[in-house]
Amino acid sequence: MTFRLPLEAFFRRFAKCGHEQLDSYEQREHCLECRSASLDHVTKLLREQLDHATSVNESLSAEVTKLKAERDELEARETDFSREEQVEFVTGLLEKKLNLGIFLL
Repeated sequence: MTFRLPLEAFFRRFAKCGHEQLDSYEQREHCLECRSASLDHVTKLLREQLDHATSVNESLSAEVTKLKAERDELEARETDFSREEQVEFVTGLLEKKLNLGIFLL
């Protein structure tokens, strides 16, 4: 079973293209050409929008990758700094105990 419209039904369905009633083949052909040109224009606009969105997406992805790397580096520095603080704190306590003579072996 096919769902193809007969040619005349197709033309009646798309009968409006600046004409009240299209009754000649030339007018029908003109109507289809107008619609085709309009669809070509819309396709071009959509392609441009897609290309722009793709470009923006690639830029944002690169920025996210860069920010993730910076975050990882900052987390590593924070861990190192925290370890240094802990070492300094423990060293300070040991020095105080040694100075007070509290430290026993």
